[in-house]
Amino acid sequence: MTADKIESLIKESKLMSFANPKKSYKLAEKALYFAISLDLIQLKADSLLHMAYACRVMSDYTKCFSHVYDALDIYENINYKFGIMKAKNMIGITYFYFGSYSEALENFMTALEIIKSYPDPNLESSILNNIGEIYREAKDKNLALQYYNKALEITLKNSIDLNSSVIYSNIGDVYLTSGEIEAAKQHLDKAYALALNHTDMINQAEIETKLGRVMFELGDISASRDYFISSLMKLNQINNKFYLIDLLIHMAICDQRQGLNPIKYLNEALNHSIDNQLQSKTSQIYKLLADYYEVIQDYKTSLHHFKAYHNKEKEIEAINLSKRLEIISIEFNYYKEKRENDNFKNLTSKLKREIAQVNNELEKIKKENISLTKETLIDELTKLYNRRGIEKMFADLSPQNNSDLISCVFLLDIDNFKLYNDYWGHLQGDVCLSMISGALTKLASFGIYAGRYGGEEFLCFTSDIKKRDVAVLGEEIRKSIENLKIPYTREKKSSYVTVSIGISAGNIHKYNYHEHFDKADKALYKAKEAGRNCIVLYTD
Repeated sequence: MTADKIESLIKESKLMSFANPKKSYKLAEKALYFAISLDLIQLKADSLLHMAYACRVMSDYTKCFSHVYDALDIYENINYKFGIMKAKNMIGITYFYFGSYSEALENFMTALEIIKSYPDPNLESSILNNIGEIYREAKDKNLALQYYNKALEITLKNSIDLNSSVIYSNIGDVYLTSGEIEAAKQHLDKAYALALNHTDMINQAEIETKLGRVMFELGDISASRDYFISSLMKLNQINNKFYLIDLLIHMAICDQRQGLNPIKYLNEALNHSIDNQLQSKTSQIYKLLADYYEVIQDYKTSLHHFKAYHNKEKEIEAINLSKRLEIISIEFNYYKEKRENDNFKNLTSKLKREIAQVNNELEKIKKENISLTKETLIDELTKLYNRRGIEKMFADLSPQNNSDLISCVFLLDIDNFKLYNDYWGHLQGDVCLSMISGALTKLASFGIYAGRYGGEEFLCFTSDIKKRDVAVLGEEIRKSIENLKIPYTREKKSSYVTVSIGISAGNIHKYNYHEHFDKADKALYKAKEAGRNCIVLYTD
């Protein structure tokens, strides 16, 4: 291994830091191993810095801080100013993510002071842009624009188009937030024109999301939808969930403002944010759900989501405090004198106790939030999956490779349930629903997952079944309900509660399950037409 090959590893790590941060980290770690073995000090620091980059993308800020301070220590020992600037910039970015704006600003300003003697337009524009981000988050529009424009002047002068695109986009966002829509559009159009000259689809998709919001505000719903769909296609192609969640949130907000139901987009965004442990996004979506259900006067559901939002905020606060203490500990160890004395030992011990205490509190909150998350997937009455739980189950399905086996969706509707409710009353109707859900739960031995699709409709799903067994299993499900012998009335000749079932079979997975839901629904309609208490398999 030579120094050139180690540098190649580091460059490769940098290129894929956003696309594949885990692989990026491993490449930088490999470079670090060889740099240590060959005693190449600066390359050792460069490797640590790129390990920090990857950790930042993965939101592992504690490891990010540890690596970046190790790199900074080396850069300062060898007096490598450019490395010190990059490390200070990274430290500032990490503090920014925790809302520690004063510490972030201090590190950015230190980097700017150094850059006066060691000019680098790319890094200088990035640092100025980062300072602009601080003031934007702090709601200081004028200072934000001041630093963005300084950064933009440098990128335009040096033809750094990608940086220019990002900065134009940030300026557009400032104007969009302040309601200056025409100014926002002007800057976002410039950002988009520059972005299309590069292959950075994340930047393109982010700008398209913002342009979609702008066009919505200008009343051009068709153009807004086109931008949103284009952004959606790009983000699905590169599988970037962070920006996808942001897009889905804005699509939901726009739909709600048009009087449309935003739940589909909000639930999809919530699933992604929970799966990817994006706490602040999860909290934001819970709040939007709580607000929507309050508007439509479903106060029970609104209260549930508001409770989830409140608990998630507590969890975020505890996480940030825990990480903040860990970061203080890392920073303290870096700046303290190399020799230990009693004061340092006592302070270190105190920090460790505080970290342990906060982590204990965090574990309690996490357990409560896991319970709340589970509740949002389970129907309170039947204890089966609710509509959102069903959607989540199917959203996780991968296409099957075994051509001999297929999957099946069974859509059940209780026959004449209004007749039952009118005779027995709605409380007894709930008992009936609970009994049917109990029967469906027992079918788990057949490999069936069951959920309450809504009202008196249920959905069952099974995978890995042979075609010839589909109708047999459908009959088993139908009979399991009929055999409960729940009478419609008290009359001696009263018939028993039955279900009609529509079936769709095939290779069902996360990309096509809605099509199979529709097919099962059409088959269910035919079962009703055929006289109820029967099964119908969808055929083209």
